Amino acid sequence: MPLPIVHSYAGYSIYRLSRKDRDRGSWGGIILAVLLANLADFDFFPGIFVGEMGRFHRGITHSLGAAILCGAFIGLIAHLSKRGSFLKNFTLASAAYLSHIVLAFFSEAGSHMPIFWPLSSTMIRTPVTLFIREGEFLHQSGSFSTFLASFFSWGCLRVLLFEMSVVFLVGSIVKAAVEIRRRLRVKEAAAVASVEA
Repeated sequence: MPLPIVHSYAGYSIYRLSRKDRDRGSWGGIILAVLLANLADFDFFPGIFVGEMGRFHRGITHSLGAAILCGAFIGLIAHLSKRGSFLKNFTLASAAYLSHIVLAFFSEAGSHMPIFWPLSSTMIRTPVTLFIREGEFLHQSGSFSTFLASFFSWGCLRVLLFEMSVVFLVGSIVKAAVEIRRRLRVKEAAAVASVEA
């Protein structure tokens, strides 16, 4: 499973892509997008009470249905509080939540997720692994203290460094693409202005 750093970056990226070129948005919007991109993993918390952190992990919280329900809830709250249209907020919230599902789905080939819940409870398994397997460092079958201690292992550090490298690389590519797009728009505007003059 990707660590929260990659999920957070995915949520942040979705938020930034939803803004206009010069509009950086608000801290509240960024925090909400980052929270939504990590929300599916809150299914670890019920495991604290049964002494097995991973018992409920990758259940219905890791499904398209959960992403749509979350998006609908955020869209409704935003609409009722007059903070934008239902559709815009629904789309942004669903996309941020869905980013978690996509990253988690491609993180471990042996893991199953009910992707199409509530239409189907069939557990789907990815044929391709894009991230380092969580089983290599994360102890989900133990208690909360064992689970927490696994985050301070060498295996977790290795995953963290790998994921930070991926984030840096993707971030650099996106930043360069945005800058190229901005420069092209400036050139187009200058060309139009010179033709009109």
